[in-house]
Amino acid sequence: MKILIYYIVFIVAYVLLSATTAMYFMTWGAQRNVFEKLYVLIIAHPFDWGRSIWLLPINAIFWATILLLVRIGSRKFFSWIGR
Repeated sequence: MKILIYYIVFIVAYVLLSATTAMYFMTWGAQRNVFEKLYVLIIAHPFDWGRSIWLLPINAIFWATILLLVRIGSRKFFSWIGR
Protein backbone atom coordinates (compact mmCIF):
# COMPACT_ATOMS: atom_id res chain seq x y z
CA MET A 1 0.00 0.00 0.00
CA LYS A 2 2.88 2.39 0.76
CA ILE A 3 4.35 1.82 -2.69
CA LEU A 4 1.01 2.59 -4.37
CA ILE A 5 0.72 5.85 -2.42
CA TYR A 6 4.36 6.65 -3.30
CA TYR A 7 3.63 6.17 -7.01
CA ILE A 8 0.44 8.24 -6.93
CA VAL A 9 2.08 11.14 -5.07
CA PHE A 10 5.17 11.01 -7.29
CA ILE A 11 3.15 10.95 -10.52
CA VAL A 12 0.93 13.85 -9.47
CA ALA A 13 3.92 15.94 -8.31
CA TYR A 14 5.93 15.09 -11.44
CA VAL A 15 3.13 15.97 -13.83
CA LEU A 16 2.34 19.23 -12.04
CA LEU A 17 5.98 20.31 -11.84
CA SER A 18 6.70 19.34 -15.43
CA ALA A 19 3.63 21.01 -16.85
CA THR A 20 4.04 24.24 -14.90
CA THR A 21 7.81 24.75 -14.98
CA ALA A 22 8.96 23.31 -18.31
CA MET A 23 8.38 26.61 -20.09
CA TYR A 24 10.90 28.37 -17.83
CA PHE A 25 13.77 26.22 -19.08
CA MET A 26 13.69 27.38 -22.69
CA THR A 27 17.08 29.02 -23.16
CA TRP A 28 17.44 29.64 -26.90
CA GLY A 29 21.15 28.97 -26.99
CA ALA A 30 22.14 30.12 -23.50
CA GLN A 31 24.35 27.86 -21.40
CA ARG A 32 22.41 25.80 -18.90
CA ASN A 33 23.66 25.29 -15.37
CA VAL A 34 23.85 21.84 -13.79
CA PHE A 35 20.41 22.10 -12.15
CA GLU A 36 18.74 23.00 -15.44
CA LYS A 37 20.51 20.17 -17.29
CA LEU A 38 19.40 17.65 -14.68
CA TYR A 39 15.84 18.97 -14.63
CA VAL A 40 15.53 18.85 -18.42
CA LEU A 41 17.00 15.34 -18.44
CA ILE A 42 14.41 14.13 -15.95
CA ILE A 43 11.53 15.83 -17.74
CA ALA A 44 12.39 14.85 -21.30
CA HIS A 45 13.83 11.35 -20.93
CA PRO A 46 13.35 8.45 -21.61
CA PHE A 47 10.10 9.42 -23.36
CA ASP A 48 9.85 12.87 -24.93
CA TRP A 49 6.46 14.15 -23.88
CA GLY A 50 6.71 16.91 -26.46
CA ARG A 51 5.36 14.32 -28.92
CA SER A 52 2.38 13.34 -26.80
CA ILE A 53 1.13 14.57 -23.44
CA TRP A 54 0.32 10.95 -22.52
CA LEU A 55 4.04 10.21 -22.26
CA LEU A 56 4.31 12.53 -19.25
CA PRO A 57 2.75 10.05 -16.76
CA ILE A 58 4.80 7.23 -18.29
CA ASN A 59 7.94 9.27 -17.62
CA ALA A 60 6.73 9.78 -14.06
CA ILE A 61 6.30 6.03 -13.57
CA PHE A 62 9.76 5.40 -15.01
CA TRP A 63 11.48 7.93 -12.73
CA ALA A 64 9.46 6.82 -9.69
CA THR A 65 10.65 3.26 -10.28
CA ILE A 66 14.27 4.37 -10.73
CA LEU A 67 14.20 6.40 -7.51
CA LEU A 68 12.53 3.57 -5.61
CA LEU A 69 15.19 1.10 -6.78
CA VAL A 70 17.97 3.53 -5.83
CA ARG A 71 16.42 3.96 -2.39
CA ILE A 72 16.09 0.21 -1.83
CA GLY A 73 19.61 -0.41 -3.14
CA SER A 74 21.14 2.30 -0.97
CA ARG A 75 19.39 0.97 2.13
CA LYS A 76 20.69 -2.53 1.46
CA PHE A 77 24.16 -1.21 0.71
CA PHE A 78 24.40 0.89 3.87
CA SER A 79 22.96 -1.88 6.03
CA TRP A 80 25.58 -4.20 4.54
CA ILE A 81 28.36 -1.70 5.38
CA GLY A 82 27.01 -1.23 8.91
CA ARG A 83 27.51 -4.87 9.86
